[in-house]
Amino acid sequence: MPLIGELQHNNMGLCHCHSNGFSWRALIVWTTLVTNMLNSFFGVGCPQEEYEALLEFRASYNRTGLSSWGKQRDCCLWERVICDNSTKQVAELQLSDFLTYQLVTYGILDVQSWKLNLSIFSSFRELRHLNLSADYISGSLSSADISGLDKLEVLDLSINEITITIPPSFRTLRSLKVLNLGDNNSNGTLAIEALVGLKKLQVLDLAGSHLTGEIPMSLGYLTSLKVLNLGRNNITGSLPSEVLQGLKNLQELQLQHNNFNGSLPLTLGNLSSLQHVDLSYNSFEGTTPEHLFTGLGSLQYLDLSYNNLHGNFPLHSFANMSKLEGLILSDNKGLEVHINSGSSFQQVQLRILMLSSCKLDKSAILTPNFLCSQRQLEVLDLSDNHLTGNIPACLLDNNTKMEYLNLGSNLLTGPIHLPSHHVKSMKIIDVSVNLFVGSIRSNISMVFPNLMVLNLSSNHLTGSIPSSLATMRQLQILDLSDNLTIGKIPAQLTSNSSPFAVLKLSNNNLHGKIPDVNFVGSSACYLDGNMLSGTLPSNISRDIDILDVRDNELDGSIPETISEASSLKYLILKGNHLHGQIPQSICNLTTLFVLDLSDNNFSSSLPPCFPPDVLYLDLANNAFTGEVPRVLLNFSQLLVLDISKNHLSGPIPMQIGSELEMNILIMRENSFKGQLPVQLCNLRKLRILDLSHNQFAGSIPSCIGTMAFRITKSALLFQLSDLWSWAFIYHHWSVGHSSIDLTYISTGGLQEEEFSTKGNLYEYQNDGLVSMTLIDISVNKLTGKIPTEIGNLSGLVSLNLSYNQLTGQIPETLSNLYQIESLDISNNRLSGDIPWQLGQLKFLEVFSIAQNNLSGCIPSFRDQLATFGKATYEGNVGLHGPPLDETCATSSNKTTSSEEEDKEVSSIDRIIFYAISTTAYIGGFWISIAFLFCTRCGRTVRIRLDNCVDFLYGEISMVVHKLVFMNRGGNRNRKNRV
Repeated sequence: MPLIGELQHNNMGLCHCHSNGFSWRALIVWTTLVTNMLNSFFGVGCPQEEYEALLEFRASYNRTGLSSWGKQRDCCLWERVICDNSTKQVAELQLSDFLTYQLVTYGILDVQSWKLNLSIFSSFRELRHLNLSADYISGSLSSADISGLDKLEVLDLSINEITITIPPSFRTLRSLKVLNLGDNNSNGTLAIEALVGLKKLQVLDLAGSHLTGEIPMSLGYLTSLKVLNLGRNNITGSLPSEVLQGLKNLQELQLQHNNFNGSLPLTLGNLSSLQHVDLSYNSFEGTTPEHLFTGLGSLQYLDLSYNNLHGNFPLHSFANMSKLEGLILSDNKGLEVHINSGSSFQQVQLRILMLSSCKLDKSAILTPNFLCSQRQLEVLDLSDNHLTGNIPACLLDNNTKMEYLNLGSNLLTGPIHLPSHHVKSMKIIDVSVNLFVGSIRSNISMVFPNLMVLNLSSNHLTGSIPSSLATMRQLQILDLSDNLTIGKIPAQLTSNSSPFAVLKLSNNNLHGKIPDVNFVGSSACYLDGNMLSGTLPSNISRDIDILDVRDNELDGSIPETISEASSLKYLILKGNHLHGQIPQSICNLTTLFVLDLSDNNFSSSLPPCFPPDVLYLDLANNAFTGEVPRVLLNFSQLLVLDISKNHLSGPIPMQIGSELEMNILIMRENSFKGQLPVQLCNLRKLRILDLSHNQFAGSIPSCIGTMAFRITKSALLFQLSDLWSWAFIYHHWSVGHSSIDLTYISTGGLQEEEFSTKGNLYEYQNDGLVSMTLIDISVNKLTGKIPTEIGNLSGLVSLNLSYNQLTGQIPETLSNLYQIESLDISNNRLSGDIPWQLGQLKFLEVFSIAQNNLSGCIPSFRDQLATFGKATYEGNVGLHGPPLDETCATSSNKTTSSEEEDKEVSSIDRIIFYAISTTAYIGGFWISIAFLFCTRCGRTVRIRLDNCVDFLYGEISMVVHKLVFMNRGGNRNRKNRV
């Protein structure tokens, strides 16, 4: 009280002073001081226990941030804390996304996870909203005790590293309306028993939590649910009708990206409040009843894409759904969608319609009644449906808000007509892989001024490329590849003012010189497969990532200025007339992953250095001379090295590094000599080794059997493939609570590699290259025996050791090459018998042991080896038996090992059969005896059987007696006649 009196006296003094000329500012300052003093001395603000709990939270957090916490006693004034105005108790804690907050505010990104004791929050009796999403929280939820939060309405723990097992304490959260545990690490089944009593729960989000198992029946007890999101999990089984029956109030059902199967339950059509349904990317199958969706009058968005649905799907069942805005049925290969069903669709004005890869009726474009009735379309995808006709004019005339149009992979014809008005909303147009003709209109830049993607590839377009395309400032991807366009490349398309991230003009009839490539920002330029001439441009942008000019008519050498393209990752110069040396400045391209200089006229020796991070290096079919630099076989990340078809000589360097990633090594058709070094076996991940058509001598190292030569999906090889893909997510569309992101992907491809297998020269690319395993050391001067260790290479697909001077016998271990498809050891000096074990090779398509010194009888092969004719065995003077003309004499024809094996197997089979039969008979007999004599039920059965036997015995005796009597009577009659 004295303190209050003193304050009152001071306040009176302030007023008196003001009246004498003092400023009101002094009054405001003193009032603020008084307020702070009252808060400090009398505890005005949040309760002490909440104050202490928040400080405990900050201490456990132990990261940068929450700088305002603790500076004032009143925690209601702290950041991210919201208190109730009347009670001054904490009502909301918005503690989410600290990582982004740190990065933006302090420039710090601390991604270390931390454990949080949720019992800290039990002190907040009035807490209604707790948001801890995206905080890198780890640990398990199973032991969490938050039983004191009786008034909690929203709990968000999403986007963390919490092991989701809903604890029993959640039963006490009687006021809970929203529970978001999505994007955590559950790795368990969907166990929600602790939530069954929560009568107010309206939103349950467990998406992206690695949940497994099936939908529990207890889910149907959450009768107040309005939103159920179980998307992006591994949930299996069917969608239970009983569960859906209990969810009468459901408005949003998200089950996308799971493993659901079975048919769509009919009870789905009884959920009259449904607004959003996403069942995409599952394995739902069967037909869709016509009336299934007719009762869903509130439906706004339906996504059934990427399932196995089939049968008729008439759109007229949606004719009265005036609220429907999004319909996605794409990639149901057997679904027959009838888009023109005769019903009026004036009430239905869709914003999103995606019917890609369905069996869309052919009249969709020819008689576009439905499409012309739509006036609100923003997204339309009718791709991959074999549609014919031309693009209807009404499509763009009526839908002035169109943003995404995909009519690719159809059979559309005629010229591409443009609307007469500007369509400023259009972002993406894809009409690739059709039959369009005519030229590209020069006013396209005015009609679609904000276009970001234009894909006209794989058509029959002619004429020159309009330079006005470069004026489309938003255009990032332009793909005109695989057409018939002519003329020169407009310089504006590759200038520093061009907007492109991807420019694809591949496989046209373009000619002239390549203009300077001055792209600004990450970009890819594909000019391959044309008739471009002249030299490579000396001015290449430092920002370009991919430059592909293969298969043109380019001449000259690689300019020294190539090193200025410091961001270059792919440089493809294959199939031109380039010559001279490889400039050493190419070694400065430190980001280069792929370098392909094959099929040119480069000469001189190979440079002593190459880009340090190169993954793919192809120098084949040039005129390089000299020896191989040691550096080529010591790049730790190099996956593919092809130096075939040159004039290289000398031995293989013995300095081969260990633990290298190399998968493919091709050195065929050079003049290499010397022995195969043992160090070659350091390349343990090798899958393709082609050293054929050289002058190697000596023996084959036995350590070759320790190498891989098996099909492995190398992560780096897939990384190489991924670099050819340019993915762009350009736009996001929302329908109510629903949304879709559309991704446009521009792809190139792994370079093809040429090598011989199955007796022919093949080019392998992409998946074929990844799945091939081969050893080809043919046409050399190798001597000695075939190492038996080669039999360890069970994943080998092709083995060619022909045209050498190998001696000794054919190893029996070759029968362990279970995946072998081509085996050629012809034209050597091999001797002895043909191992009968080779008959175990079931996949052979090419097999030759001709022109050797083999002798004895050809084994009586069956299955695949029985299909090979004379050419496989000819040229072996001592070899007899079919399919050669000579027959194998009986005296000299010992029973082949395969026949002996068959007999041995047959005798073993008979012994096993008799043993099993005898055991079963004896066991069955004694089990029957025990049953009949030792059990009550058995005795009953035995009595009934005895009665049946007695009855049958009596009946049979009577019949026999009558037959004997009749027979005797007949004999007496015959005697009387006589």
